[in-house]
Amino acid sequence: MPTVQEPARSCGLDEEAYRERLGEWRALLSVAKGRRVRSEFVWRLPGDRSQELGRLVEAELSCCPFLRLRVAEEEDRVLLRVGLEARRRPAPESRAEQAVRLLGALT
Repeated sequence: MPTVQEPARSCGLDEEAYRERLGEWRALLSVAKGRRVRSEFVWRLPGDRSQELGRLVEAELSCCPFLRLRVAEEEDRVLLRVGLEARRRPAPESRAEQAVRLLGALT
């Protein structure tokens, strides 16, 4: 009988790549305004950061199946909605959990 594989709950990046990725997120979010809206955290960024945001979101979605990231463009700004997939959480005290906290999905 085939086994069911548990979705990844930790970061698959090596330490250097992880620090680099978090640095990119910190730099991007330093120009953003964010607030909690129900179960999501919503970041509002200048529209000219759309490509950078898209690249980071694509990278996160390829390695963090527990994250829910949605991007919406509005006039002169771009919104990032961050949440967690139902019943999925990163491993406690892991690098993945640190990243999720930075993005606002966990408080």
